[in-house]
Amino acid sequence: MPQTAALAPEVAGVLDAVADMAAAAFEVVDQISALVQERFTAGEAPSRATLTGVGELCAGFVGTRDHPVRGAGYVAAVGYLADEPWWLEWFTQGEDGKSHRMVCQTDPDGVGFFDYEFLTWYVVPRDTGHRHVTGPYIDYLCTDDYNMTYTAPVLIDGKFAGVAGADIGVQTAETLLLPALRTAGRPLAVVNEQGRIVASNSGRHLCGDLVTDVDVPAAWASPARAGLHVVADLPLAVLELAR
Repeated sequence: MPQTAALAPEVAGVLDAVADMAAAAFEVVDQISALVQERFTAGEAPSRATLTGVGELCAGFVGTRDHPVRGAGYVAAVGYLADEPWWLEWFTQGEDGKSHRMVCQTDPDGVGFFDYEFLTWYVVPRDTGHRHVTGPYIDYLCTDDYNMTYTAPVLIDGKFAGVAGADIGVQTAETLLLPALRTAGRPLAVVNEQGRIVASNSGRHLCGDLVTDVDVPAAWASPARAGLHVVADLPLAVLELAR
């Protein structure tokens, strides 16, 4: 949770709401990561068959309306699995409300090949060793949903083995954040480090818009000076908007 004691209560409330949403997503991520690590350290060569149980675990979150996560799973490091150089063990909620395996083209020679090797949600955990939040963005390559993707690296004996991740739809994110934003006595927005808005209480600042009156990427270096309040170690912040 962020350190909110010295903040105005309305800002602290929104920061706590963002942190709570992230905690819900990373709860899923951490459980997936732990299961994959358990499977891969059991002595077998890493393969698709080693990933038994991931679908059942994800279904407990993705397949229920009581949890905000609507997609989750494991994405293998390129070349890590013996039988599938690219592989996504990923599950999304279908129209029936149940969890279903997401089908992607993982053959590099196939039409519509889904090359995730250069996507932010994969690259940042791989290169930094830390968890990350990507979005809001439209997932044109896979689900076509407007998502926020929470990912963390999966390490096996200190080696990068891929990422565990969870998706929260932007509409769900707004539902979770708006109660705190609506009770604030000043205009506020939840933004990512590029300045793209996740949610706000201002009709002039809509979800998906880029903030133009503040250089948010530059402000990240000295956030307090720009009225930017960063959420712990995540690329999300609460921005105080001009009235």
